[in-house]
Amino acid sequence: MKIQFAIVLTATVLLGLAACSKSDNGQGNKKNWTEYKEPNVFSIKHPEGWMVQFDKKHCRVKLSSKKDETIYIWPVYSSTLLNKDRSKLLLRKIASQLEPELSWKMQTTNQNHLKLEGANKKQKGVASLSWVSTKNNSAAICYIISAPKDYFETDKNNIIGVLSSFNPIIARDNKSLQQESRPIQFVKWLDPNEHSFTVLVPKNWKVQGGLTRYTATDYRRGVNLISPDKKINVFFMDPRIPFFSIPNQISAMSGMREGTYYTLMDGTKLLIRRYVAGPSFAYEYAMRRFSNSLQNFSVTKKRNRYDIMRIINRELDKYNAMSMGYVHQSCTAGDVTFRGNRNGQNYTGYVETATTVLASSGSGMWLVQQLYGFSAPVSKMNEAIKIMGKLVSSFMWDPQWFMMQNKTTGNVSKIVAQTGNEMAKIIN
Repeated sequence: MKIQFAIVLTATVLLGLAACSKSDNGQGNKKNWTEYKEPNVFSIKHPEGWMVQFDKKHCRVKLSSKKDETIYIWPVYSSTLLNKDRSKLLLRKIASQLEPELSWKMQTTNQNHLKLEGANKKQKGVASLSWVSTKNNSAAICYIISAPKDYFETDKNNIIGVLSSFNPIIARDNKSLQQESRPIQFVKWLDPNEHSFTVLVPKNWKVQGGLTRYTATDYRRGVNLISPDKKINVFFMDPRIPFFSIPNQISAMSGMREGTYYTLMDGTKLLIRRYVAGPSFAYEYAMRRFSNSLQNFSVTKKRNRYDIMRIINRELDKYNAMSMGYVHQSCTAGDVTFRGNRNGQNYTGYVETATTVLASSGSGMWLVQQLYGFSAPVSKMNEAIKIMGKLVSSFMWDPQWFMMQNKTTGNVSKIVAQTGNEMAKIIN
């Protein structure tokens, strides 16, 4: 988060300086200036007599002089994408909150940058907001300056000089910088149990998993990656998750309640449980997997992934058409992000899940069709995301194994059908 803050902040200060003055370079007279340092966060220079206040919780800075000059520097993080309309509302809200006595008017609206000018009988001010957006969220920086009208123009060089001296600090050691500068090397990893699939994994990482077989037709895949320093965990699927049977009247009459297992003819066990949609399963899985290993664990966002649902349901509709209405399959998908602490470090993480339900004449089952995610220190989040993407996209079944498994599934189906007929005769 500090990296994103630093990038946005640097760009904003430059834009803000340009917006404040076109003629001077904002240096001011810095001979007798004092430097304020907040370790591993930022440093800033200011004239003697100014006071610096830092809100550690929200990373907000306020500077004030004896002449009633004030500078605010506020980082803002949004879980939604910022556009011009939202940014106008945001900037007006912050400006009105910090300097409520000024009347604010919009002056500049450029791409990803807004500027307000405020005034009353005694004071004058400038408020600016700049932002950058990723795929799903935005980071912004707002700064507001105000001063008595008499000082605003005469002291403008000093105010701009203070802003230009703002230096965000990102604490990094040489070792981590060297590691980040090196490209990640990926190698092909083959399922050690049945040679059923391959994936690409980072070189020198610990790799766990493979194909786990419970019966001839119940086989589950899973890959778990752990970084050499044991701080990053990336995973794809989980063989511990069974198939599920949706409870109904017949199973209830037979004494099979939620939480018990129903065994098929081939030995496959289905856990009786009501259907859980993708977003809820992602939330549940993140809690179960990471809440014990991270202190102060909390899910920060939970959402539906309609883009993933459209892709999977488009394929499932083909099978629905082929089944002539006897079986209907549908999928829901969602993801969650979370955060926590471990050994004094801030961690973040992600889980994405798609669950598919198969319904037929009053009965049904469901399964976890897609599951992947990561947990990592905030400073290594981008590395974890890159590895997760490569792990998921590189998964490939072995063609020969897949053909053999389909044949086995077909033979087992015949045996189950024959056994079912014989059992029906006995029951009759």
